[in-house]
Amino acid sequence: MNRGLTLLLVSLPAFAQLPRTFFSGGLSNSGGVVQGRATFQVPQPPIQLLVNAPFSGQDLVESAQTLADGSHVTQPSRAGQKVWRDSQGRIRVETSLLGGGPLTQAKGSVTLVEILDPTTSAIFIMDDITRVVHRVKATVVQPRNVEQGLTAALPPALPNAPKLQTSTQDLGTQTMQGVLAHGLRTTTVIPPGARGNDGPLTTSRETWYSPDLNLILSTAINGGTGATSTNSVANLSRNEPDPALFTIPLDYKLVDESATFTIVWGKK
Repeated sequence: MNRGLTLLLVSLPAFAQLPRTFFSGGLSNSGGVVQGRATFQVPQPPIQLLVNAPFSGQDLVESAQTLADGSHVTQPSRAGQKVWRDSQGRIRVETSLLGGGPLTQAKGSVTLVEILDPTTSAIFIMDDITRVVHRVKATVVQPRNVEQGLTAALPPALPNAPKLQTSTQDLGTQTMQGVLAHGLRTTTVIPPGARGNDGPLTTSRETWYSPDLNLILSTAINGGTGATSTNSVANLSRNEPDPALFTIPLDYKLVDESATFTIVWGKK
């Protein structure tokens, strides 16, 4: 059965404060045979260096909706990217390009492996099909502070845009998966008519983050229309990852990339 074309746009909801590798493309799965491509832009954004804060985990997405009659519709949990960061600040990201159920991979999926290495100022993108690793030079910068980003003032509203009432509540601290987390809840009241609503619409975003790891652990969004979505880090560990995760296999061909390039899976 042909699953059709799937747009591949990298999204790191729970890991949004980590460096991102940007790519675009399409992927299809017909009878378990994967065909598609991913195009990577060069240069890539800089690598943010954070040392002595190792962790590993996986992004987990959950969503639910409360209908007008009071019944609830809950979508199956979807596993996202796996991430490891070692004490040197090296980051490994594994992305399944055709998602499956909770913490699983779909049949015929492709796993894209990326290593962001501030010790060599380079990003390594591995093509496991052709056994080629693409190396892109990158700059290294200090990490953005998660807390400052969450509490930063909102940009000025556009001219004639409806005025929103926004407030932030400090939720204090709690332990999440053995990590001390600090919570913030931002509530926004949208005036009538701004989004086709005939009365005030209240939305909220609740975020829990780890100051020690400089990492968002959970973000829950209530859209005010009965729909909620949660992004969280599953299987969080603060153990030092295996150094082999950040090593390029010896039998891979190394190719230096200085311009936009594309990885192709299946028939070309």
